[in-house]
Amino acid sequence: MNTHRVSIRVPYTAMVVPHGARVVRPTVFRTDVPVDLRVVPAGDLPVVVSCRDMVPLYQNDPDRLDYVGNHGRLWLPIADDGPSDGILRIETALEQLACGHGTLGWNANPFAAVGAKPVRPQKFAEAVPIEDVVLRAHEGDDRDEVAAAVARLANDLILCEDGRVLRASPGPFWVERNGSCIDLMATGSRLPDEHSHPFGVGRLETAAEFLKAEFPKRPWEVRGRAVIEDPDCLPDLDGLLTARSIARQSWGRSMQGVLDLVSPEARTCGGRAIAAAAVLHAMTPETFVGQARGPAREGATPATPEQIVAAVDEVRSFLEDHVFPDPSPRLKPAVDVWRRLYEQQSEPAIRRWDVHERDRLPVAEIAPDLASPAPGAA
Repeated sequence: MNTHRVSIRVPYTAMVVPHGARVVRPTVFRTDVPVDLRVVPAGDLPVVVSCRDMVPLYQNDPDRLDYVGNHGRLWLPIADDGPSDGILRIETALEQLACGHGTLGWNANPFAAVGAKPVRPQKFAEAVPIEDVVLRAHEGDDRDEVAAAVARLANDLILCEDGRVLRASPGPFWVERNGSCIDLMATGSRLPDEHSHPFGVGRLETAAEFLKAEFPKRPWEVRGRAVIEDPDCLPDLDGLLTARSIARQSWGRSMQGVLDLVSPEARTCGGRAIAAAAVLHAMTPETFVGQARGPAREGATPATPEQIVAAVDEVRSFLEDHVFPDPSPRLKPAVDVWRRLYEQQSEPAIRRWDVHERDRLPVAEIAPDLASPAPGAA
C-alpha cells in the first residue's frame, strides 16, 4: 500500500496551573500528529453510486453527483473554490493541515474538532505548544485521545495520484421532505438530520413503506434517481440514525434536570440513559447534557450495534417507565410538554426501530460459559 506521511496540527486540552497561579484550569494547546495517508491511482476509484435528478435544497446544491468506491467505502473529492475544477488539490490540503488552518477546502477543518471537549476556532488559533509555556503544574491532558481520533479521521482521507483529496462519505439518503416527498439527498462527510427520517440509498422500498404507514393520507412522491453499481460499498447507518432520533441530543439537558426530582431507582436509570445516549452522538455525558445543539465531534469511535441497542432501551425505559407514568406535581407541567414532544418526534422513530431496524443490527449474542459452575453450585 502506497502512503504519504504528513504532519497534522490539532488542538488538545490540558488541565494546568499556570506560573503564578494556584487554581487548575483547562487550557487549549496545540500539537502536531504524524499520520500516513493512503495514495491511490485514479483507476482504483470507480464510480459506484450515481445520483441523478435530485431536487436541490439550496441554490448551489447539485442535481447530480457521483460517489466513487475504494476499500468497500464511498468517497467524494473535497471541494474548494481555488482551482478551476472546484476540487481541493493535495498541495493546498497538506498546507492547511500542517498549519491547523480553519478550513479544509470549502468545509471546516475536521482535525480542529477531535477532542472530547469542543474547542472554539479562536482558541485553537491562539494555542501554542505546551513546551513553550512555563507552568506551575500539569495535571493531565487528552493528547492520547486526540491522537487516536486523528488516526481514525486520517483513515477517512485518501490522496489520489491525479492531485485530488477525497474524504469518506456515508453516501446518499432517501429523506422525507415537505411532508409529501421522498427525496434523494446527497451527503458529504456528515450524516443527515435524523429528523427527516433518512434511509440509506439502497432502501427506497423500505422508506416508502414506512412513510406511507406513518402518514397514510399523504400522496408521497419520489424525487431523484440512484444507480448503484456496487452495493458492498454502501454503509448501513440507518439503525444509528433511528436511535439518535429516539435518544435526541436536544433532550440531554432536560434528562439531566429531572434526575434530582425522581426516585433513586429512576435516577440510576436516567444516568445510564444519558451515558448511553451520549455515545450515540459521539459526546461525553457532560457535553451531551450541556450542549443542546451542535455536531458530533470528529474522529470519535463509532457506536457499536450493542451500544445503539442499549441506548434505545435505556432512554425508553427511563422515560416510559420512570418519568412519564406518575410525575410529581412539580414535574408534571414539564413532563406533559415532554410527553407530547415524545409522541410527535420519537414515537414514529420507535415504530420504525421496532419494525425495520432493531432486528437488522448485528448484535452479538454472548453464549453462557457452561464450563464455569453456576454461583452456589456444589
